[in-house]
Amino acid sequence: VFPAGTEIGLEIFHALEHCKEVSLFGAGQDTLNPARFVYPAYHILPAISESGWVDALIALCRSLNIDYIFPAYDDVIVALSREAEKLPAKVISSPLRACEITRSKSETYRALDGIVRVPRLYAPAVEVDSYPVFVKPDRGQGSFGVARVENKEALVAALRAIRDPIICEFLPGEEYTIDCFSDREKGVLFAGARSRRRTRNGISVNTLTETLPEATVMAKLIGRELGLHGAWFFQLKRAQDGQLALLEIAPRIAGAMAAHRVAGINFPLLSIFEAERLSLSMHPLKGVVELDR
Repeated sequence: VFPAGTEIGLEIFHALEHCKEVSLFGAGQDTLNPARFVYPAYHILPAISESGWVDALIALCRSLNIDYIFPAYDDVIVALSREAEKLPAKVISSPLRACEITRSKSETYRALDGIVRVPRLYAPAVEVDSYPVFVKPDRGQGSFGVARVENKEALVAALRAIRDPIICEFLPGEEYTIDCFSDREKGVLFAGARSRRRTRNGISVNTLTETLPEATVMAKLIGRELGLHGAWFFQLKRAQDGQLALLEIAPRIAGAMAAHRVAGINFPLLSIFEAERLSLSMHPLKGVVELDR
């Protein structure tokens, strides 16, 4: 699991720690992080921005006889997917094209425009004809660098302050995460919605599983269009007209997938089984799960 000390890395650990089929190893930078406390061993690797990180990862995989690498951070997903052919272990991820599209919000909206409801994107500030609007980094995650702006002066300031910004339609309604699992041949086998009732730094710290039929339809359309497989998720928010609009997609484990894991959908283990090309079907427990952390 790389980098193992993220919220994603910790959820992967808790999902797999008692699975007899799996031996877990954590890796990441030489920093203080919780992976050092939970993984049986924590191995030091350079960041993907440093030279030599691929060679170091290859050497570690060979020394530990690693079969699979779980990326546990958004930028790492793309970096590992681009280097996948060099690595002696398989990367648990969707195809490179899907990873690259979903890393950019503007590319995601362009790819899915007309397939699902996506927010309106404004060009330069002169095109904004009503407020409020949202300004956020095109390649950010969570709520980092996001600004709600109420007028032109605030918009100009936000565009200067945020790196690689995009201007989006303001979506005022409820926000949901849809945890998904897809087989590369059968398509979406599971799509479970949960409301994001309290968030911190873009992470759901209180979430409640819900029935949201329209989200299941959207999951099938998104999964088919982008060719996603294994575990992935997307976020939705209700627009002014009440429709659910897409916020972002990530082809990875989500930290709060535990809400569906305790109902029987072990996304990391299922992702390994999908990579092994086993025949899978989903049988979740019925009922509502609330997760708070």
